[in-house]
Amino acid sequence: MNSFVIRNSFGFVRKVNNRLFTTSTQNLDSELKTILGQAKVSKLQEKLKSDPRSKITFTDFKGIAKEVGIEENDINSVSSALAQSGSIIYLPNSLNENLKSSVFTKPSHIYQSLEHILDIENKGIGLNKLIESKKSEINNLRQKVQPLEEKKQVIDRKAHRRATAIIWTGLGYCFAQAAILARLTWWDLSWDIIEPVSYFLTFGSVLIGYTYFTMTKTEFTYEALNHRLFSKRQDKLFRKNNFPREEYENLVQAIDKKEKELKELELATKYDHTH
Repeated sequence: MNSFVIRNSFGFVRKVNNRLFTTSTQNLDSELKTILGQAKVSKLQEKLKSDPRSKITFTDFKGIAKEVGIEENDINSVSSALAQSGSIIYLPNSLNENLKSSVFTKPSHIYQSLEHILDIENKGIGLNKLIESKKSEINNLRQKVQPLEEKKQVIDRKAHRRATAIIWTGLGYCFAQAAILARLTWWDLSWDIIEPVSYFLTFGSVLIGYTYFTMTKTEFTYEALNHRLFSKRQDKLFRKNNFPREEYENLVQAIDKKEKELKELELATKYDHTH
């Protein structure tokens, strides 16, 4: 029979088709398998990215795939999917046995090597000359940023001294307050008179401090206070000395970008020499 009888909460008898339950269960199992499979593939991609090797054997690839829980029957389909997405380079149909049994886990290195070999878009410069050109660009940018860097260092020192002076002044105020209260308590007046005064002084100091950290939205820590005081003073000195802050930040960002590009080019060169 393809149906069975169930009784609902009101006592009525209903007939349910077995095929509906079977189909819904199969769909649920399929969705669960898909979700679990995607999670395992993501783990596999993370493992391959963290692996320092640019090239591994397909046997090693299978071993890593099994470690993250991918079944052996699914490894070929997973490798094909990753190759189509560009996450790896895998050529199982290659006539070259070395390529056929290899998996390239860092496609960007391969592309850079091909660019070096074919000299794509470099107008005949070549990778080594391109590296020298990149170094020259970095040196030019550093020469431009150097006078600004020296000027900024002077401003930073002044801002740091000001922030430190304010913090030490606050500490001196606390000591002075304690000394005055001690003098009034044991010499000039008595504790009966000074007790409410000391209470309100302490309460007022806490209230002022709490209000400050609430209004500035900073953490109640020494580091946060020091950074806040430093930044405020630094901004004032930037405006006072007409420091081109935006130009300086753009130059620093440009240097960082060029240095990353240089590292990638040098890595491509090393990859060419080792393969």
